[in-house]
Amino acid sequence: MNDALTLSPAGLKLVQSFEGCEKAVKGPRRFKAYLDPVGILTIGWGHTNATGRKFAAGSVWTQAECDAALREDMAKFESGVRSLVKVEIEQCQFDALVSFAYNCGIGNLKSSTLLRKVNRRDFSGAAREFGKWNKAGGRVLKGLTRRRAAEATLFQGAGCIEVKAREEEPMPQAVDAPTSPGIVETAVNSKIGRTGLGLGLGDAAQTIDAVGDAAEKAQSAKDAAESLGIWDIATHALQSPRVLLGIAALIAIGFLIWWRHRDHS
Repeated sequence: MNDALTLSPAGLKLVQSFEGCEKAVKGPRRFKAYLDPVGILTIGWGHTNATGRKFAAGSVWTQAECDAALREDMAKFESGVRSLVKVEIEQCQFDALVSFAYNCGIGNLKSSTLLRKVNRRDFSGAAREFGKWNKAGGRVLKGLTRRRAAEATLFQGAGCIEVKAREEEPMPQAVDAPTSPGIVETAVNSKIGRTGLGLGLGDAAQTIDAVGDAAEKAQSAKDAAESLGIWDIATHALQSPRVLLGIAALIAIGFLIWWRHRDHS
């Protein structure tokens, strides 16, 4: 379905913009290994020992070695995204998901609400999920917030954000998964159209104006259920004939009880 998709120049530019290969040491265009903000040994364009070629704390690579490792890493994450996405997606969406997976990990993408919404073709909802992945080591980091904003923007087809300002510290190579919010917190976040990055505020406002408070609360409940995994469970349960027959039986029993009570009144 998405077998022909590979990372485009725009997607590669986004990755390179945030994974700045700029740890120069003696000599032209040579780069040394360093620890990212959460203590992960990193070199080049965000390359770690989790995949591909290995390196040590004292390693120094040339620009060519950094670029080769990036190509190898991208091939792995392209394949990972293609295997997880079960619906047809656009090039810009694929690019954003590869960048996300490279930074957050294929495992995190696989278990994410972001992927579930993509595979349900809820692309506007999926775009709002990027902003939740902006913490590392238990704290919100500006670099992650900016990266998630760029990925969400690219996912929605608005093009790659030009990154002009350098980050105060390197990009973290391990990102905290969002905690499941409580029902009240989720409802409040949905009510004011929050995404963590201000994305989709216009769409949220238009929805609220168009369908009113009742639809807004219903969407909030749905979002809360999705975040807790309840929505998927309920959806699959309602597809079972036994569950549907059980619900019908309960309705019939309730109707008979009401009818008898009505006759005796």
